[in-house]
This record gives sequence, structure tokens and C-alpha cells, in this order.
Amino acid sequence: MAVRSGPHRKRVDLVGILEAAYRVEQAEEPWLGGVLDAALHGLDAGLGALAFSYDATTPTEFGFRCVVTRDAPPTMLEVMNAAAQAVPAELVTSSFWTRRASTIREMPGWGNLYRFPLQFDAQHVANDALGINGLDPSRIGCQIGAYSAREIRLSSSARTAWDRVSTHLAAAFRLQRALQAKRYSAPTEAVLAPSGRLLHAEQPAQDRSVRDALSGACKTIERARTREGRADGEVSLSLGGRWYPSGGRWSTPTNGTESGSSWQGATTCSCHGPTP
Repeated sequence: MAVRSGPHRKRVDLVGILEAAYRVEQAEEPWLGGVLDAALHGLDAGLGALAFSYDATTPTEFGFRCVVTRDAPPTMLEVMNAAAQAVPAELVTSSFWTRRASTIREMPGWGNLYRFPLQFDAQHVANDALGINGLDPSRIGCQIGAYSAREIRLSSSARTAWDRVSTHLAAAFRLQRALQAKRYSAPTEAVLAPSGRLLHAEQPAQDRSVRDALSGACKTIERARTREGRADGEVSLSLGGRWYPSGGRWSTPTNGTESGSSWQGATTCSCHGPTP
């Protein structure tokens, strides 16, 4: 079953969002932009869409790290910056610390902060917004979302799918930050063909149980990239552990081609929280 979300119930390419999220070799701004581009069709309700990373480690000093927008009114950034400066600490902890997929109207206190209807200019007025929050135990996270002229009501299936996307966003953003900060120097530990056949392995990827896990992950990802897999993105999302096997030691392929995929170790970036 394909997930449809937003006021216009548009189709969401869940697999495409995951693929963009795990292109973690990019710097933060282009990484956010790539994720937003993959999600744009399913998010945009006529007011564009946005993605941002944030630092909520100290609730009284909440701030954005990086913000990108697509097709958004020019004044949207001004509105967001003003809200970030005015947001009370209790709203930071009750939203960025705890929520995955939510609308603004669902979160107590946020409606008062934004005071809907929110007028960006004469042609663009918002009455709600959807945010998919990649929350992380470090309190440094990222979010994709969009404003809407109408109130948003998420179906249970759409909420479940977006919640799973948020978990992948958090895991991918941890990997991206670790790579950019050079906290580790991870060699390519395994190379596999799309069929799951192991082409090359270094320890500990030489262990039989690890080879089997990586092979299964490769097959799952290749199935997800087929037309049938993309049409049933919810199933691909539900196989969360297969996108980063062995408890999060390995990221999803650092590069995927017709000839195979390379996997890098990420021992410092184990996935936290529930597997989606």
C-alpha cells in the first residue's frame, strides 16, 4: 500500500527519502537539501517545504544549525527565526526532544507561538504545519516539513510511516555528522553485488553471521529500489534494521551501483532508539 500524506493526499516516495538520507558523505547543507528534494512532492501543500538541523541540547538556547527551503515564501525564514528565538524551553523539550511526526496544531503551546492563521505575505497564509523530526539522544537533530493553508490530519498509516522515516533521519544524521567531524576513519569493510554475493570483506565482516546479515541487507535494499518496492514503501520502511544491519555498525551503502555496493564501518554511530 502506498503512503499518501498531507492535505492533498499525495504519494510519498519513502524509499527515495531513505536513499537520500543515507548519502551521508555530503556536507550538512547539501545533505539536508537532498533529503528535502526527495520528500518535496509528498510534503509540499502549496507553501513549499523546508528542512533544518538544530541544536536543542540546552532548551533555553535552542537554535538552527542549517536551514534549506524549496519553493517557500521569502519571509518563511524570518518567521522561523523569530519563533526559534521566542520558543520557551518547555516547548523545546515537549517537541524536539520527544516527538517524531506531528502537526503544529497537535502540540500544545505551539499554536499560541505561531498564532494561526500565519501570513507570510498577501498570497501565502498558513493554518498548520507538518514536521518529521529526526530526534536524537544527543538533542542534536534534523527535521523536514511543510506549512499548509489547511489543517492537517494524519492518517494512522501515514503517521506510522513518517515516524519510521524520522528514525532513519536521526540515524543518517548521526552518520553524516560523524563523517564530517572525522571522529573515525572507517575503511570499506565489505563490498557486495546487488544479488547479495560478497565480493570483498575485511574483519569483522568476514565472520559468517556478519556476511549473512550484510547479504540480507543488500538484497532488501535492492528489492526496495524496484518498482514494486517503491510502490510499497511502508514495507521497506518496516525493514529498518536491514538498512543498517548488525545493530547499526554498518551504514547503508556508501555508494550503490549496478556492479555492487560498498559498506563502511560505523562503530561510533550505533543506532539509538527503537528500530522502525
